[in-house]
Amino acid sequence: MVKIFLFLGMVMMCGASALLKDLKCDGGAPEVSTSWLDMQDNCTQEMRRQIQMEVDASYAYLAMASYFSRDEVNMPGFAHTFFHSASEERSHALALIEYLLMRGPGNVDQKLTDGLIKTPQQEKLEWTNGLEALQDALETEVKVTKSIRKVIQAC
Repeated sequence: MVKIFLFLGMVMMCGASALLKDLKCDGGAPEVSTSWLDMQDNCTQEMRRQIQMEVDASYAYLAMASYFSRDEVNMPGFAHTFFHSASEERSHALALIEYLLMRGPGNVDQKLTDGLIKTPQQEKLEWTNGLEALQDALETEVKVTKSIRKVIQAC
């Protein structure tokens, strides 16, 4: 019984593909209005800077999470907190990238690795204790918050 259904399904798929191969859509490139592409350059630049700031913060939190995940450190609560923070910062960067792409191709006209995002350099890879890491995390959050305020002012 199952073999019959499989056979009939294959026959139907072959028939459908034969019918669809002759259908082609060749309407040319559509004309799209660009009147809504009105983002100011200073706003775009601030958003690009903010994206980099969010990526840098994500890397910093990943370094912290990795440190506290080590066997010799073994602080899973801190590791979990910093993994979560890294994910949150990365999602902020992605949301800003999606927004720039939604606003038009001119806002993200270069390859991401060439112009929009540069590989962060995480200098600090070890912490004396959890308090030191939390203080560094607070400093990171203050920088990111001040930076997003600049984006708000520019846009």
